[in-house]
Amino acid sequence: MKRLLYITIFLAIVGSITAQTEDQKAFPCRYGDEYKKLDFWLGEWDVYVKDKKTATSSITKSEGGCTLHEDYKTLTNFFGRSINYYDPKDEKYTQIWIDKFNGITTFKEVEARKGYLKMTTDDGNGTLTNMDYTLDETVGHVTQTMESSKDGGKTWKRSFKGVYKPRNEGQ
Repeated sequence: MKRLLYITIFLAIVGSITAQTEDQKAFPCRYGDEYKKLDFWLGEWDVYVKDKKTATSSITKSEGGCTLHEDYKTLTNFFGRSINYYDPKDEKYTQIWIDKFNGITTFKEVEARKGYLKMTTDDGNGTLTNMDYTLDETVGHVTQTMESSKDGGKTWKRSFKGVYKPRNEGQ
C-alpha cells in the first residue's frame, strides 16, 4: 500500500514538473528574471511632480509576459506610450517611448537591480538622457527621474522627477 502511495506521489511530481517545463517553453517571458526588470512599476498610478498631481499612468503586462505597456497622460492633455521589453540580442532591457507628436525615443538598460532600473539614450546630437525608475518599498511608490547631459556625461541636468503613487491613494 505504501509503495502505491509513493508511486502516486512520484508520478504527480513528475507530471507537475513536465507541465511547468511545457509552460516555460510556451511562455518563457513569464519565468526569466530578465523579462521582469520593471515589473515593480505595474499598476494604475497618479503621477506627482513637486507634490502636485500632474498625470495618470497605466502600466500593464502583456498576456505572454514579454512586454510591459505604459499609457501616460498629463492633466494638460500631453500623452504618450511606451513598450518595454528584454532584448535578447544585446541582453538589455529596452524602452521605446512614443509621444503624441510621434516623437520616438529608445532607451537601453545601463543598470538594474531589485526595485531599480536605469536606462539611457543618445540623441545623436551630443545629448545623453538617463531615465531612472526607483521603487520605494516602504510606501509602494515609484520615482521616475530623467536627466540630460550635453557634455558627454560630465554634468547632468534633471528635466523630470515624477512620483508614481497608486491611483486614488488615500481617497
